[in-house]
Amino acid sequence: MDFSNLAKLAEGALNRGKEGDQQQHSGGIDFGAIASGLMSGGGGGGGGGGIEKAAIQKMMSMAGSMSGGEPSHSEIQQAHDMVYKQGGGLQDMTNKMMGMAAAYEIMNKFGGGGGGKGIESIISMAIKEGMALLGKSGGAGSGGQKDMMMSVVQTVMKMKG
Repeated sequence: MDFSNLAKLAEGALNRGKEGDQQQHSGGIDFGAIASGLMSGGGGGGGGGGIEKAAIQKMMSMAGSMSGGEPSHSEIQQAHDMVYKQGGGLQDMTNKMMGMAAAYEIMNKFGGGGGGKGIESIISMAIKEGMALLGKSGGAGSGGQKDMMMSVVQTVMKMKG
């Protein structure tokens, strides 16, 4: 048996484990990397690249298995109205509310069946919109990104379903 090769494999597994600690509570999704990719111009309207699409599909899977977290239609509408109709104070909104508002806005613009946009593309655009709202509110930290992104996914899935 080649022990040096075994040692290298173990070291690689340990390093992956350390990297995974940062994503452990997020189902292995690097929300910060998704946000950075979207905000740097990637995936804005085209559904994103393979990694982004895979991450969005994983978020969809996670959102589908979350219990009790699905927003109601009235909550979605209220969050959207606060931001886009009343010009409400973003500082008073939760990250989840910003995600609902962003998802509703993008669904109204692109999700009504026209334009041939797939659900991943809608989610990608809504996350980008949500990141803009987070930036305006001053709450663009990694925890805020995760909450907002998962809220976007749940909202789009509810509205599409």
